[in-house]
Amino acid sequence: MPKWIYFGMKQRVYNMKKSLLLLSTLLFLFACRTEKKFNANLYGHWVSEDFYNYIKSNKPLQDFTEEKLEFIIQTNDTNYTLVNLNGKVTSGPLELMENNNLVIKNFYGNYQNADIVYSNGKVDFINPNTSESIHFVKIEENEFAKSESISFNTFSIPLINKNYIAGKYLLNSDTVQFNISGKIINLENHSNYSFCLDESCRNSAKMNTIFLSDKINEGNFYEYTITKDSLIIYEIDQVAVARGYNPGNVGVKYRMKKIN
Repeated sequence: MPKWIYFGMKQRVYNMKKSLLLLSTLLFLFACRTEKKFNANLYGHWVSEDFYNYIKSNKPLQDFTEEKLEFIIQTNDTNYTLVNLNGKVTSGPLELMENNNLVIKNFYGNYQNADIVYSNGKVDFINPNTSESIHFVKIEENEFAKSESISFNTFSIPLINKNYIAGKYLLNSDTVQFNISGKIINLENHSNYSFCLDESCRNSAKMNTIFLSDKINEGNFYEYTITKDSLIIYEIDQVAVARGYNPGNVGVKYRMKKIN
């Protein structure tokens, strides 16, 4: 074979290898550039910022009339749960977009198909059509006492318990304890408590309502007032409630002084 043919073929092979190497490099760089990455900071429990700040301020729960929202992404998947603490729960998959923003499909209210943007430790739900937004802040598990085993589908509940009622109280000569977990110690047959967050379970517009129950979660609603140094629980006429009347409270059931 003439040398010029041999060297010509060798040069063509060399050029093809260079072209393939260049193409492979470009494809690799393009793949790296366009790879969509889920931001691990999004995992956890997020509560609407207005409600979070309201809880921290210890203002009466019945006076907060906006939506009480919690947005949850579990670490074992990329599905979301959106809890409206007034009683509505939605869930489904999250879609990661080319700009690395998340999108909720069929999100209810004015935020249908809302973009979810993580920035500076907060999450914003943004309606791409109107630019309206809801701001969320993260609830960390270390906000709760380490001595208690917290196992909740929503961290808003123990956060409310902690900021409003958790602690020890003196009732006559007995010590009563309300735990962050929703447990009660040493208050007659009452073992559990939960706050009424929905108007439908409220006895009046002026006072908030709490549900006290036994070990099998049977119990009654009561009205209450909380101050810095006391907790007063008022009994409601359950017969009148059963008949569809709004009786107001019928007097003090428990008057407790906070000691811790």
